Parts: sequence; structure tokens; C-alpha cells
Amino acid sequence: MLCAAASAQATAPAPSSPAKKKLVERAVQLQMPAIELLARGLVEQPAVQMLREAARWPARSTRSSARTS
Repeated sequence: MLCAAASAQATAPAPSSPAKKKLVERAVQLQMPAIELLARGLVEQPAVQMLREAARWPARSTRSSARTS
């Protein structure tokens, strides 16, 4: 039981200083444009793929599709 308590104390994080919090906040702010660009690419990727696949299909007019229905 004593070992479990000692290991729990050893893994508890120390409180962060205000300077460290500011530094982390600044680092995240500097990385935000790259993170947003990556997120945008991940979101747009399926749409781009669908557009490429759609471009491979022959174009059909609304009249020809209405006649076959």
C-alpha cells in the first residue's frame, strides 16, 4: 500500500509557473496556422477526391437522364 502511494506522488505533475504557461500558449499560437492548414487539407481531401472521380464520368444532359427515368 505504501508503494502505491509513493508511486502516485511520483507521477503527479508539478503546478506550472505562469511563465511556463505563457510560453506554452505562445508556442501553440505560433503553430496554429500550420495546424489549421493541416485540418483544412484533411477536411477538403474527400471533396477533392469526389470531384476528381466525378470528372472522370461522361457529362449527361438533364434531358437524356429524364428520358431514361
